[in-house]
Amino acid sequence: MDAHNITLKNFSYQGGDDCVAIKPRSFDINIDGITCEGGNGIAIGSLGQYLEDNSVENITINNAKMVRSGFPMRWCVYIKTWMGDLVPQTSYESEGQPRGGGWGKVRNLLFSNFELVGVERGPYITQDNGGNAENKGTSKMEISDITFRGFTGTLSSSSGSLG
Repeated sequence: MDAHNITLKNFSYQGGDDCVAIKPRSFDINIDGITCEGGNGIAIGSLGQYLEDNSVENITINNAKMVRSGFPMRWCVYIKTWMGDLVPQTSYESEGQPRGGGWGKVRNLLFSNFELVGVERGPYITQDNGGNAENKGTSKMEISDITFRGFTGTLSSSSGSLG
């Protein structure tokens, strides 16, 4: 995506996909005053899906309201990185080409003052996207300095899991 020095303020999203998706090579992004109704929540990723630098740094998301409405709300915010190994894919999106193996840093991310209303799960971080048990733990994405501060509200998942 190659996004640099972006500020978004006071907006709403309603739908069934990612409310916001921060993609590879995004730096110095500030989002303040967002309402997300339904969907997957706020996504950092997918990262590491392609053989290139997938770094994401200096992201601040503040004053967010995450609401289950006509659409389910799966997560409030999640960070999703791919396996570090090249993994064969069968989906139409990959055209049968292997994915994974990308590298980079995910660092200095701040998520603060989130109000959750019936969201299924809280913050979630995975480094095993796109593969199977054979490739678990191979991600080449380094994750550090992630802060979740001031999350209040209700989760609707019967699993009792935060992520």
